[in-house]
Amino acid sequence: VGVDGSGLVPVEYANSRLWGITSEYENLLNIQRDQHQLALRRSEAEASKLRAGLAALEGDGEVAASAAAHYRSSEAREAAAGLEAKQKELELFAALLRMRDKQIGELQALCESKQEHILRLQGFAGAAGDGIASAELQQRGQQTAAA
Repeated sequence: VGVDGSGLVPVEYANSRLWGITSEYENLLNIQRDQHQLALRRSEAEASKLRAGLAALEGDGEVAASAAAHYRSSEAREAAAGLEAKQKELELFAALLRMRDKQIGELQALCESKQEHILRLQGFAGAAGDGIASAELQQRGQQTAAA
């Protein structure tokens, strides 16, 4: 709702709102991209860990010891990647919640503004109706006085 009560808003305001929303969605997409990359790194770490475990089972003493060390380091990398991916997921959800809260607040403000506008219009209609009714009463009073 525009400042004058109409459905129009200034172009600058509309552009700034559009830019803000675009920026918020771009931020969400960046967080989602980062989360996806971390999930890929975690999958790669898990595959590396499994390869090391397989090599340990198939190899001889020296190869098995090397594979076991690699397996343990792969396990640590996988855990770190998993933790980082979960943190990015939480960051994504937090950003989504902030954006939704902002949208809900704006919608509530818009609804309140529309409600006030409706009440003002009803008040004007009521006042106009009261004015018409009092004019009719005066006219009837004059007619009965004349009669």
